[in-house]
Amino acid sequence: MTAMREVVYECRYASGAEQRIAHVRAWDLREAVELFAEELASDGVAAGGTISAHAFGSSEKSEAAYPLR
Repeated sequence: MTAMREVVYECRYASGAEQRIAHVRAWDLREAVELFAEELASDGVAAGGTISAHAFGSSEKSEAAYPLR
C-alpha cells in the first residue's frame, strides 16, 4: 500500500531589501505557495514581491508574484 504524504517545501519571499524564508508542509507546490502567501499576508506583508518555492529532494520549482492574484 502506498500512502501519499505531505512534502516539505522551502518558500522564499523577496521584495527590495526584505527577504523571508519558511518551510511549508503541503500536498503540492501550488498549495505551498498559497500557504506561504497567506502567512505573509497574516504577518502584514503588503509590498509586492516574488515568492519562489521548491520541494526538498526534488527539482520541482515554482515562482509567483506576491500578492497572489
